Amino acid sequence: MRTRSLLCGTLLFTGLLCATTRADAAITITGYAYGSEGPAIVGATIEDFEDTALIPGLTIRMGGSITTPRVWSGTLPRTWNPATATNCCTLGGPFPANTWDGTLALCNGGHGTGSTGLSGGLGNYWDFNFADSVYFSFGTGQQLVGLGLSNLQSLGGPTPITNHELIVNGVTRGALETLLPGYAPGVNVRFRYLVVTATAPDQINSICIQNISAIDGLVFDKLAMKDFVVPAQPSTWGRIKAEHR
Repeated sequence: MRTRSLLCGTLLFTGLLCATTRADAAITITGYAYGSEGPAIVGATIEDFEDTALIPGLTIRMGGSITTPRVWSGTLPRTWNPATATNCCTLGGPFPANTWDGTLALCNGGHGTGSTGLSGGLGNYWDFNFADSVYFSFGTGQQLVGLGLSNLQSLGGPTPITNHELIVNGVTRGALETLLPGYAPGVNVRFRYLVVTATAPDQINSICIQNISAIDGLVFDKLAMKDFVVPAQPSTWGRIKAEHR
């Protein structure tokens, strides 16, 4: 399902209070606590992962530790409900606090039959094998990309596994744990809402979340995409009149 994010400006002050920002000349990286991300993504198109249809132009690739990378555009093999995740083996569950909107989300697991034997091996199932890297690529360059992150078991957290790298347009930006102060590591918890913003002429063609030192199950939700606003071009008649003034 695709939706347009709308939020009244009265929440802007609260959102800014909850934001943390890292920037360079062209790319700004900002983190928001759960519930405060709305003002930052007003006007964006939202991929909520509540069904298997993807926003046109969006491609998702999962790879790294799995034998065969998976690439999807147009349709996912399935969606995943964190609140009904099987409590099996070392996987844990359920995880109701992993969604950022609705009840379904995207995860990096299920690329093999796994420890439960229930996964079809097509991906997006909470079971081994987990992909080490998850890429979100965009058919047209974006001005803004937002992404809800959950179930990141960062080093120093209550259930440490690994820290996580952010890659934008193929270039590393460093660890999310450094880029997003105030993050909440753990299992049944929303880590942080990531917002990446580009300043023209730069644009966002892809972002990637990657495990750094070990395999960690990751959950993604509420993917926001906002195109650059193209200024209206003056009509030919208007240009002719201007040239003859």
